[in-house]
Amino acid sequence: MGNTATKQEIVYSKPISQPKEGESAVYRDPEYPNRLTVPKSGWTTIQQLYLEKFRTIPDNEWLGRRDILPDGTLAKEYTWETFAQVEVLARLIGSGIINLGLTEVKSQYQNFNIKFVSIYAGNSREWILVDCANMLYGNTTMPLYDFG
Repeated sequence: MGNTATKQEIVYSKPISQPKEGESAVYRDPEYPNRLTVPKSGWTTIQQLYLEKFRTIPDNEWLGRRDILPDGTLAKEYTWETFAQVEVLARLIGSGIINLGLTEVKSQYQNFNIKFVSIYAGNSREWILVDCANMLYGNTTMPLYDFG
């Protein structure tokens, strides 16, 4: 007699505001439209997440890449770096950004001084390392993309 089950619509977010000219509406989880939720872990920033992972699972593999072989092809297997290795590299990069004065400080919102660091690069291990360094040192990553 055929399938009588109805297809259930899955809703990930719903608008909670009217769109403004040149902008979309603000969207939120349909179960919590009037408030933001805090994860069960209690973390409220990516920095807290990274610091916890660096502390609790330093030897776990985290950041992988496929190396370029001498003939120009990509290796079939990934080379992995652990949380501890990534932490060392990110702290070195972050320290360099701070000590070289590469952050642009803006005070555009209330009393917050926001430190911007732009990244103009394709997706890569290095991009992730700079982004991680920015999070560890309280900088805001501002990605720049080449659309040409």
